[in-house]
Amino acid sequence: MAGSKQFRPLKRVDPPQHVLIDLHALYPAPAHHKADFVSGGIKVNTVVEGTISMWGMTEEGFKIAYVSYELEFGRDKAPVTQWVPVEVVKPI
Repeated sequence: MAGSKQFRPLKRVDPPQHVLIDLHALYPAPAHHKADFVSGGIKVNTVVEGTISMWGMTEEGFKIAYVSYELEFGRDKAPVTQWVPVEVVKPI
């Protein structure tokens, strides 16, 4: 179409913005799940600070965010960068 803008499924966030990422929503426990505590296990029942560097949209029309954050386990941390649903991301 003449004069129409081309749709772009990715939008960079430059500079990256600080966000909160709800790991409990991203990694939910199954319903009625019972498990024993694991000392040194990865902490996913929390909200962590991170950064967003891109917004995206899937073929099905779902909005997603490209975020970086750290997972904690025991006394250590591991960097993570991945696409997540926008529902688990909150700008700060």
